[in-house]
Amino acid sequence: MTLSKSRLLAHLQCPKRLWLEVNAPLLKEDSAATEAAYAAGNRLGEVARELFDANGLGHTFDWKVDGVASVVAQTQAAIKSTRKTLSRRATLFEAAFEAGGARVFVDMLKPMLGPGEVPRWGIVEVKSGTSVKDVYLDDAAIQYYAATMAGLSLDSIFIAHINGDWVYAGDGCYDGLLNTADVTQEIQERVRCMPIFIERAQATLKRRTAPTIRTGAQCNDPYPCGFFEHCQSREPVVKHPVQWLRGAKTNVLREHLAKPKVKDMRDVPDALLNVLHLRVKKATLSGRKWLDARGAAAVLAAHTMPCYFLDFETIGDVVPRWAGTTPYQPVPFQFSLHTIGARGGLKHEAFLDLSGDDPRLQLARALVKTCGTKGAVFAYNAKFEAGCLESLAEHFANRTKLAKALRSIKARLVDLLPIVRDHFYHPLQQGRFGLKSVLPALLPELSYESLDGVNNGMDAQLAYAEATDSETATVRVNALRRELLAYCKLDTFAMVEIWRKLRSEF
Repeated sequence: MTLSKSRLLAHLQCPKRLWLEVNAPLLKEDSAATEAAYAAGNRLGEVARELFDANGLGHTFDWKVDGVASVVAQTQAAIKSTRKTLSRRATLFEAAFEAGGARVFVDMLKPMLGPGEVPRWGIVEVKSGTSVKDVYLDDAAIQYYAATMAGLSLDSIFIAHINGDWVYAGDGCYDGLLNTADVTQEIQERVRCMPIFIERAQATLKRRTAPTIRTGAQCNDPYPCGFFEHCQSREPVVKHPVQWLRGAKTNVLREHLAKPKVKDMRDVPDALLNVLHLRVKKATLSGRKWLDARGAAAVLAAHTMPCYFLDFETIGDVVPRWAGTTPYQPVPFQFSLHTIGARGGLKHEAFLDLSGDDPRLQLARALVKTCGTKGAVFAYNAKFEAGCLESLAEHFANRTKLAKALRSIKARLVDLLPIVRDHFYHPLQQGRFGLKSVLPALLPELSYESLDGVNNGMDAQLAYAEATDSETATVRVNALRRELLAYCKLDTFAMVEIWRKLRSEF
């Protein structure tokens, strides 16, 4: 039985995942984040092919058109041809190898001269991370094993990963985007273990039923598993799961929570818990919310009107779009701003740029115009908004007045999240303190579920990418515009209502 690299990596993450991938693929539910990662990977692959095919002689195979068996045969023919005329130096993209129970498609196969000018090859695998991760080494080991078992004279294998410090000049040239690391020696132990590993994966697929493996840390390491909801739904329901005690800080608590028999919060001694965890445990076991109404009102009363409530939506492309940006840099393309005036009136203003052009100048000017010069600017998890404002100020350093105004807004930021965390908790939050967890617990009449389409930050990024695609129809762009505006508006309106609720002392 021959297994693809992706299936072998699935087995390495969790044997049950591999079994389900093959036997119950319709149960898989990929998240919006996974979809975004696929799209980013495709774009990075396009750029990488341009960077590694400087002489324009490269050839890209397409198994979806020609079939896997054909591409495997084409690869061998191309290798044989290049061996005879190495001067062509043709890089092969998506070349296929099938041997030793494994099937792989390599991102790049580069001809090079070995000792005594004997033709040899190098594999380059392109990855979207900013460093060489363990999963990349596993990936490379499978590639190396299959290629060499197929008879390839392989000189070395490289991981090309993102240079996180690289700044795009905006000229369409991406030289410098990728750093290349030779991992040939680093993966040899993994390569030696590959026959046993493949044998175990094949044995997993011979089972009539899926392996019995409980959900756990492996469900998101190294990648989120699309079968998580399915697997969790088949497990016994724990009334007070210890997973709601999030962010364990001490080794003692982490070790205790990792014990197989520790499933319910009642299995965790209070002495191991900090103040916040104790609060979560007590509220969960009692089924009653915890509220320090006077404390919350006192903190919020220190900020007099006018008050502003700000939220950004950003796009963080692995391959930068605009000059002066780095890979994954969150660039704001939208904001929502609710204002409570000195007399208590509520006003809403918004900005959204779906042109595909660099949105920062127009967004910064609109924000400065609408945000006034005094009054607290509330944000939820304000560290993010602070980072966006500082990045904008740095980008517009030569526009002194604009940069100063942006930093003035940053200085006025007040984080609503710790105010909520320190003064309110409801069992419905399940240990979470994000806006989407707090809102239905504190204000059940408001819900993100009522929104059409976009109802979280990742959805917003996908919507932006689709809306700025030149092939997207105008009617679809207009629909995405409405969805983005409604989503971002609810974010800031939710903050307003939470502020009102906590400030009123209930």
